[in-house]
Amino acid sequence: GAQRRLAGLVANLAAEIMGRFIRMLDPAGPQLPDTKAERRESVRRVIALDPVIDQALGESSHVRYHSPKLQAAMYGLFAALDGWRGVAAQLSRLPVAARRQWAEIILRSLPAELRSVPEAGSPVPWIADPLALRRACEEAVRTLTTWPADTPSLRLLADETAKVLAGMSHVFDGLALLVNAPGQPSPRA
Repeated sequence: GAQRRLAGLVANLAAEIMGRFIRMLDPAGPQLPDTKAERRESVRRVIALDPVIDQALGESSHVRYHSPKLQAAMYGLFAALDGWRGVAAQLSRLPVAARRQWAEIILRSLPAELRSVPEAGSPVPWIADPLALRRACEEAVRTLTTWPADTPSLRLLADETAKVLAGMSHVFDGLALLVNAPGQPSPRA
C-alpha cells in the first residue's frame, strides 16, 4: 500500500507544482503573483514525503533495489521548484509588457500534456502513463535548451523552464517505478 500511496502523493504534488508554475505564467493577470509562499509550502511537502518513502522501501525489494531512481525523483521535485523560483525572479524584474510577452512564449513552449494539469487530488492522469509525460518533458527540454533566444533574459527564462521540465522528467521516472509502468528505462548511474 505504501508504494501506491507514495505514487499518489508524488503525482499530486508534481501536478500542483506544475499547475502553480503555469498559473504564474498566465499573461492575463495584471501583476505577477507572489509565489514564494507556495514554493515554500511545496518544499515542506516534498520533505514530508520521507517517511512514506521509507515505508515504500521497506515494503518492496524492487523499489529498494531501484531507490536511486526514487531519490532522483525527489531531487527532481526540488529542481522543478528551483527552476520555478528562477523564472519567477526573472519575470519580476521585467517591465510589464515584456513580462507578458515572454511569459506567453514560455507558456507555449510547455508540452500540452503538462498544460492540462489535473485537478488537485486527482493525479490519475499522471499515474496512468508517466513515461509518455517523461518523453514530452525531455522533448521540451531539448527544444528549450536549443532555442535561439534574442536576449540574455529570454535565454535565462528558457533555461530555468528547462530546469523545471528536467526535474519533472525525473519525477515521472520515479512514478513509473512506483506504478510498475511497462517499458521503464533501466536505472541510470
